[in-house]
Amino acid sequence: MRLFFSPFSSRKGADLLALPFWQEKGVALPAFAESLPQALYAQALELGDFCGKAQETLLLYGDQSGSKSEPRLMLFGLGERKSCRPETVRRAVGALVKGCRHRKLRHINLLVPTIPDDDAIEALVEGLFLSNFAFHELMTATEQSERDLPLDEVTLLDAPSFLEKRAESLRLLFNEVDLARNLVSRNADEVTPPHLAQLVRESISINPGKLSATLIEGAEVEKAKLGLLAAVGRGAVHGPILAILEYTGCPSSIEKTVIVGKGVTFDTGGLNLKPGAGMETMKCDMAGAAAALATVRAAAALRLPVNVTAVIPSAENAIGSASYKPGDVYHSHAGFSVEIADTDAEGRLILADAISYAQEHLKPTRIIDLATLTGGVVVALGEDIAGYFANDDALAEELMKSSKITHEQIWRLPLVEEYMAKLKSTLADIKNSGGRAASPILGAMFLKQFVKKGLPWAHLDIAGTAYYSEPKRYHPALATGFGVRLLVDYLARISSLENL
Repeated sequence: MRLFFSPFSSRKGADLLALPFWQEKGVALPAFAESLPQALYAQALELGDFCGKAQETLLLYGDQSGSKSEPRLMLFGLGERKSCRPETVRRAVGALVKGCRHRKLRHINLLVPTIPDDDAIEALVEGLFLSNFAFHELMTATEQSERDLPLDEVTLLDAPSFLEKRAESLRLLFNEVDLARNLVSRNADEVTPPHLAQLVRESISINPGKLSATLIEGAEVEKAKLGLLAAVGRGAVHGPILAILEYTGCPSSIEKTVIVGKGVTFDTGGLNLKPGAGMETMKCDMAGAAAALATVRAAAALRLPVNVTAVIPSAENAIGSASYKPGDVYHSHAGFSVEIADTDAEGRLILADAISYAQEHLKPTRIIDLATLTGGVVVALGEDIAGYFANDDALAEELMKSSKITHEQIWRLPLVEEYMAKLKSTLADIKNSGGRAASPILGAMFLKQFVKKGLPWAHLDIAGTAYYSEPKRYHPALATGFGVRLLVDYLARISSLENL
C-alpha cells in the first residue's frame, strides 16, 4: 500500500472519501477541522443511522453535494473524544479498511482527525498497515479477485507535518511485520531451515556494513556442540541450522540485545505424535524466528543506534527412523544432559542450545527469546495476550512499557523455583517436560537453567498471539507478526537511554 499526503482542497479523485467522527452524548460530531458542507452527511446523522461509536462505519452514495472527487463517502467512528487512545484509532481505522476492502476499493482519501495526541495520530497509519495485510499468494488469480483485496493507495488529507516525516519509518517497520506474517503463512515445505538460512544471508543487503550473518549448517551443527538442536532435527529431510543476523548500529557501545526465536518450521510432535487437528497450524511454530529476524531487519532498515542480534535455531520436528526418541538422553551446548520426556516439547530444546551458544560467542548484555512454546499459555491468557517471564525486573518493566505503547499485549507470569522438582530426571541432569500442569512456567524454568547468573533474560510465550484462527480487530486470520512492533519499540527506547 502506498501512502500519499495532500491538502483537502487539492485532493485528487479516489474511490471513497473517509470522514472521522466523535461520539458525544450519543450524537456524531465531526472530528475534523475542514469546513465540509454538512449536506454530505447531515441526513444520516439526523436519522440516527450513524452515531460515531468506536469502530462504527456508514457508507453513503448518491448526491455528494460538493464531494466532487469521490463517488462514495464513508463515515467512521472514533468513540468519545475523552476516551480516545492510540489503540482506539488503530481499531477504528481497521474497521474502515475492512469496509473498503470488502467492496474491493483500491484508492481512498482519508481526512485525518484533529487529535492533540501525536501517538494517536501515528496510530492511524499503523492501523492502515496492520489491517491492509493479505496473504493470497497461494490462490489462483481468479480466487484472489473474489477475496477482500488490499488497498493500493491511501491519501491522507490535512495530515500534520510530523506524520508525513514519520510515514517512511512506519513503512519500513511494517515491511518487516509483513515479512514475519508472510513467513508464518507460507507452506512448511517452502519455509524450511535452509530457507530461513538463505533469508538471513540476503538480509545483509538491507544495511551493508552494519549487518553480518553467521550460518551453522549440516555437520557444523554437531561440531558446534548443538546437541539438542541436532537431536530435534534428526528425522527431517532438511537438516537443522543455527542462523545469526547481527546488526551493529552503535559500534561504540558494549550493550547488545540478543533475540532468540524458535524456528520449528513444522511440528508433528515427533514420536509423541500430535493429534491430526493439533498439527494443522504447526507451520506457525517458527513464528518466534520470524519475529526475531524481522525485528533485526527493521532495526537495520530504521538505522536505530542500537546493537541487536537475531539468533535463530531452526529444525523440523519430523517423524522418521532417525527421529530422536522419548526416554533417550542428549547433551546440550551448555554441557547439561537432557532426558527427553516428550518429543513434543522440542522448542525449549533448540532454544536452550541457542541461548547457550549466544552467551558463549556473542557477549550479550541481555537476551530475549520468543517462542510458540506451550498450549498452556493459550489456556491461561487466550489469543490476545502473550505470557512472559523475566529474571530481571528492569527488563520486564521496559518490555511492558512497549507492550502498552504498541498494544501487543503481554502479561508477566512467575518463575517458580519449586516447580523444578517436576523437571528432575533419574537418567540425566534435567528432563524437558514435567507434565501439563503449569506448562508455561515449566517451559520457562527449563530455559532459565541455560541462562548464566546475572544476565538479564526474558522469555515470551507467543503461542496464542502469533496466529489467529479468525480475523480480530485490525488483523486478518492467520499470522499476526506478533512481537516485531513491541521489540522495535523497546529497542528504539533503550537505544535513546543507552546513548544519552
